[in-house]
This record gives sequence, C-alpha cells and structure tokens, in this order.
Amino acid sequence: MRERLIASATQQFALQGFRRSSVRTICRDAGANIAAIRYYFGDKVGLYREVVVNGHKKLAQLVNTQSGEHLSYERQLEMWVQGVLEALIARSDDAPGLVRILTHEAADPSPILRELVQAIIKPIRDDLRRIIRGLTKGALHEAAISTVVNSVSGMCLVYTHERHVLQELGEPTPHTRALLPGYVDAITRFSLAGIRDLVASSESQPTRSVDARSSSPRPVHTKKSGARLATATSAKKKRENS
Repeated sequence: MRERLIASATQQFALQGFRRSSVRTICRDAGANIAAIRYYFGDKVGLYREVVVNGHKKLAQLVNTQSGEHLSYERQLEMWVQGVLEALIARSDDAPGLVRILTHEAADPSPILRELVQAIIKPIRDDLRRIIRGLTKGALHEAAISTVVNSVSGMCLVYTHERHVLQELGEPTPHTRALLPGYVDAITRFSLAGIRDLVASSESQPTRSVDARSSSPRPVHTKKSGARLATATSAKKKRENS
C-alpha cells in the first residue's frame, strides 16, 4: 500500500505540482483511502517529502565528484557536468516523474523547498563552487565565483527546464545517453575558456558581474584589482595632503 501511494503521488505531483495535486485522486489511483496517507506519511506534505527528497537523493548520487578529488580540477568540472546531465536528462527516461516534479518546484515552490535545497541542491552547488575555486586559484572573489557557478549550472539546467521549448524551436537537445558526451564536452570547454578569461582579466582590470540586488552589471573587484585600488587611493590621499 505504501509503495502504491508513492507511485500514485509521483504521477500526480509530476502532472500537477504540489499545490494542484489532489489527495483524493492520489488515493483513488492507489486503491487506498485518505486514512492511509495519515498513517504512512502524516499528511500531504509528508507524502510529498517522501516522493521528492528521497527520490531526488537517488538522482543526486550521480553528481558526485568527491571520488575524483585526486584528479585535475578540469577533469572534476567535466565529471560534475556529466553527472548533472546524466541525472537530469538521461535519468529522466528512468524517472520522468521526479524530474518533472523538480521543474514544478522551481516554478511554484512547495513548503519543503528549503529542505530540498539544503538536502540536495546545496551540496551539488557547493561541490561545483569548490571546483571553481580550485580552477581560479584565489584570483576571484566569492561574488564572481557565484556568477561562474550560476553560469555553469544554467548551461546544464536549460536542457531540463526548457527542454520542450527547445524541441519546439527545432534546437538539438541531449535526449538520449548516446548524445550526452558531446554536450558534456561543449559545456566543459566553454566553461573552462570563460574561467581562464576571467582569471586573465583579473590581472589587469576589475571583473564585471551582476549585483545580486540589481539587474545592472557592476564591477566585482578581484583580489589583485582590489589591492591596486587600495594603492591608488593611498597615493591620491598623499598627494592631497602634500
């Protein structure tokens, strides 16, 4: 009974999202009564938590570069991209409901959004942040590193969140496992080229990023550019006092 409820709930949450899904419909399709949900899960939120958090933990296990920490950061980045695409794209054929639920969650957050972020999404992003720090070797401040993390993540997530739109536009998508290597290579190479450019530019000028409080670009000073700015300010004060 418990497994039938989870299977039915997965289908309903995938189709309707958390808020629009009906407990009565879930129970009807599972051949159960509402009391069964209270017995096994407590309430609708408890059932949703079981479906989403536990289900996505299985997918998140694919995105694990910890075993490759002895490898170069370039290789670790490639492993991260491959793991994300494998989890969100290729595995969507094995567990389409879970991937669709995650898309609903991004558009219309449920009461367990914070739990989902802390349990699954944050560890994956923290792993990518560690890799980016290793690639930049301290040349960028955290604001600029966050921009890089968001950019790399976005290049992977677009194939999930906008998959059907891309297909309608006639754009190619990695819809089979056989196509994944080409997309992994393209995203990794593009990301590494951008990171190298940011590191190189940090040695001569401030890196431009996006202010989290505004949609307008603003300079995000790197450590080296910040030191040059402090030196220039000090020199200006000396001239004014002389």
